[in-house]
Order: sequence, then structure tokens, then C-alpha cells
Amino acid sequence: MAKWEWEHSSDTVTLPADFCRDRYVFDTDMPRQNKELLMQTEKRGRVSWHRIGDDRYFYVPTAVINSLPSQNLFRDTIACITQMFFNNNYPDNNIIMSSLRQIAHNMGIAFNGNCAQEIENVLAFARLYTIQGQPLYRIEKGKTYKYESIFGFIEYAVKEVSIDGGIINPRVARTQIKINDIYAQILKDKKLPKAPVPVAALRKANQAPRRLITPTKNLIYNLSALIPKNEVEYSLIKLKEIMQYKETRKDRLRKSIENVINQLYPIMISDYQYMPEHNKYMIKLAGQLRPNMPTQTSKSETQYAKK
Repeated sequence: MAKWEWEHSSDTVTLPADFCRDRYVFDTDMPRQNKELLMQTEKRGRVSWHRIGDDRYFYVPTAVINSLPSQNLFRDTIACITQMFFNNNYPDNNIIMSSLRQIAHNMGIAFNGNCAQEIENVLAFARLYTIQGQPLYRIEKGKTYKYESIFGFIEYAVKEVSIDGGIINPRVARTQIKINDIYAQILKDKKLPKAPVPVAALRKANQAPRRLITPTKNLIYNLSALIPKNEVEYSLIKLKEIMQYKETRKDRLRKSIENVINQLYPIMISDYQYMPEHNKYMIKLAGQLRPNMPTQTSKSETQYAKK
């Protein structure tokens, strides 16, 4: 089976393709910016939010609303844990072992005390975050079945703190993470497409000016979901939606969009062209399918999405 390889990023993290394209599943920024409104929804120790046009409801305990993680770190952390799950050959108990330092390294961010605390916060949040009405899919005998589920990403995260009374250096302390059973089932279903997200692109996004980080990461995940296509096209309006821009003037919108695209050149995007007669961009990705040569160690198989 052929395997996609990025030309400038040997390391990847992974998400199901549907989650890469999902505008809301990782969006903690909206509730972070509307805490007063969020508190008005409190019921039985939980708060919730809901968006017009989306049938899902998102729930977290009231106690965590002042420590919601950023959308970018939440999404990157889940993608990193997902890749670790693949690398460990889909363990039957859905448990992986890692360290906060390794998680930070694998998703391309510098590790320090603040970073460790932020990742711990993401893991704690992910354990408590619940989505009601999450659409899930299963492919069987050529038919695609759609379900709605009460869904989360992880069941728990437990970090070592000492051995025989001796304090373990937090930088190397192991953390045990149990993947949610439903999410693990999605990951183990090889018929459902998964997206290889280049870590080098995430690292470049982290180094971008603050205003460009979220639009750039949104584009990274959306492009990754289109693999194995190496040439894709997006309308101007679609890129505006992906990057969450509100600009209405076409010239300013194009400038904003191209600022983002240029962040990913040449790491993820090898070339692009705007076609004014169609108001769309043609984007060429810096990667290709290559024969997957057998190795002594078992590798996870990744199926890719079609546009």
C-alpha cells in the first residue's frame, strides 16, 4: 500500500479526516471569549454551548470554564496522542504511555514549565469535555452508516509523581492516557480516512505572528484531510471560512489569505496560483504517495480522504 510522505516533514501527527475539517469540535476559543454568557447556561454543575446550524451541544463542568485551553493546543495535543496510538499498534486496552515532554516534542513546540502545565490542562479538559450529538461513521459492506453519539476524546490521564517516595523529574515522568472507547473505535477502523498532519508545518505556524497562528493551523488541518491529492483547489469564500476571516473587501481578503499560504511555503505548499476568473486558488502540496516498503517493525496503516 502506498504511503503519503511530506517532502519537508518526516514527522506527522494524525487526526481522522472528518475532525480535521470540523470547524467546531476543537473550538474552545468561542466559549473562552464568552464566559458570562456561558455561565447563564449552567445546570447541574455543567455549562454548555451550541451554534446555529450545528445540532451538537458541547458540555464542560462549570469548575473548568476559567481554564479552558486554546483551540490550537487542544487540537494539536489530540492529534499527537492519536499518532502515538497508531505508533503503538492500536493497543487493545486503548492505553498509551508517554511524557509531557514527548508530547510537546512530537507536536513541535518547545518544552518548559509553562508548556507542561498547559498540556496537563489540555489532558484534564479533554477528560471532562463531552459532545452530545457528535456524528460518527462506520463503513460496512460498501455502505456508510451514520450515528449520533455522546462523545469524548480520552477517559483519563494519570501522571507518575514518585517512585518509592522519590520525586520524579516532571520532564521525564510518564503519563498514562486512556483513549475514549468510541474514539479508539474510529481510529482502529481502517476504512475511515485519517489525515497525516506535518509537524514541520505546525512548528512553522507556532512561530508565525499571533494573528496568523489560528488561520494557518486551520489551513494545515484542512489540507491534510485532502491527502492523497497533491493539487487541490479552494474558492476564495471557502478559504475565508476555513481561516475564519470576516474581511469583505476582496483585495484585503486575498492579502490575508496569501499571508497564511505563504507561512506554509515551501514546507507544506510547494506552489499556488490565484485564478481571478473563477475566484479560486489552486494549491500544490509538497508531498506525494510513495510505495510503503515493508519494515521489521509494524506500522499503522493510514487511509486517506477524498475531496
